[in-house]
Amino acid sequence: HRKIFDPISAYKLSPSIAKKVKFCGYLTAFSENGRLKTIPGFEGKKGPLVIATGGGGGDAYPLLSNFLKAMRHLPDVSAIAVTGPLMGQRDREKLMRLARKIPKVTLQDFVPDLGNHLCEADAVVSMCGYNIAAEIVASGARAIMVPRTWRYGEYANRKQSAEEREQIFRAKVLERFGLVKMIKPDQLTPERLARAIRKTLKKPRRRFRHLPLNIKGLGMALKAILEMLPAAIP
Repeated sequence: HRKIFDPISAYKLSPSIAKKVKFCGYLTAFSENGRLKTIPGFEGKKGPLVIATGGGGGDAYPLLSNFLKAMRHLPDVSAIAVTGPLMGQRDREKLMRLARKIPKVTLQDFVPDLGNHLCEADAVVSMCGYNIAAEIVASGARAIMVPRTWRYGEYANRKQSAEEREQIFRAKVLERFGLVKMIKPDQLTPERLARAIRKTLKKPRRRFRHLPLNIKGLGMALKAILEMLPAAIP
């Protein structure tokens, strides 16, 4: 979305290239018509439900360990923590030991149709990779984001790892739009996260039809490609 990031000015594209650029919006698999009505295993739940996800899981341990500890301060809240398929076995086992001590917490490796689960969750806690950020915006979920600033897979050496700004840049912009609450990774504590969850649960949920950003990128990109095909075919 050009309001989020304008590649024309950022990359100083020439006028001839700039006029060929089409802004199609965010790519999501979200469908309002296909959304879940309840989350399996939580039918008839009492109290709010929070989903925490670390994407693929390779960098998820710092976020999810703090999230599980934060849940100790939220006894009236149920939670699903999704480790992701790429989390190392040692980290997964440490999270499992933590989760066993905390009531109303379910730890899962993978959740099918996560985008639709976001619609039913009362709040979401995640990092800020492109895919999860787009799905959160599309679903209208009330979200807290803790962006990764270290190179992928180097969270154990994050103090020495070279810094990456992509996720924190995205999270800052989404927070400026009022779409998420951001906690910087170096400021993350269980207590701060628990307070942020409490505050986020009190906010009204955004409506699908009143999003400030375009989430119909798949359809618009397809349309743009089809429009270019006649000129490309000799």
